[in-house]
Amino acid sequence: MEGTRLRLAALLQRVPDSTVEEMGRSVGLSAATVRRHLDILYRDRLVDYHAVRRKPGRPEHAFYLTEAGQEALPKRYVHLLQMILRALSQTNGSTPTTTSPSLGTLFTRVTQDMLAAHRERFRDKPPQERRAFLEELLTDAQFAPAFEEGPGGLRVRLHNCPFRFVALEHPAVCALDRELISTVLGTPATLERCITSGHHSCTYAA
Repeated sequence: MEGTRLRLAALLQRVPDSTVEEMGRSVGLSAATVRRHLDILYRDRLVDYHAVRRKPGRPEHAFYLTEAGQEALPKRYVHLLQMILRALSQTNGSTPTTTSPSLGTLFTRVTQDMLAAHRERFRDKPPQERRAFLEELLTDAQFAPAFEEGPGGLRVRLHNCPFRFVALEHPAVCALDRELISTVLGTPATLERCITSGHHSCTYAA
């Protein structure tokens, strides 16, 4: 998947249940062009739709990514496996044993290894610099982050999980992004919504 169809899929990941007109406005394309690309994505079972009524008249079609569509977007399973194996090697000297750490502890260690070379980018820095570095880090790791300030404080929304398939089977993977956010911001991050619970994205309060 590439070009316009990749842009539309990425948009649906951020804004699920979008209509043709809404997508057209977001990406600057005509409704006819959007429909043509959606037809191909639907044919390939990467998107699906359901009827919604948002204004008087006939119901509209609201589109969303299927699980196959989610998997078609950038993922980093090989990178995750490499980090896990490295952490296991450091823990046990060679291969996993009955004394291996829990998955949650393991992913916490993986995160600390990831940040080891970047401590000077956030340690003892003011909140805005920490947040800027976190956004850069999450973007580079393909989490498609969005930061929202509200009455309850900062929310970090991760629209893409680069380890989605693994996380759906092993929610302990979520310890990685939670530890990443908490360590860089210097404050505990609380998971409020998660793809493992059926949501479209993961949201952390920090």
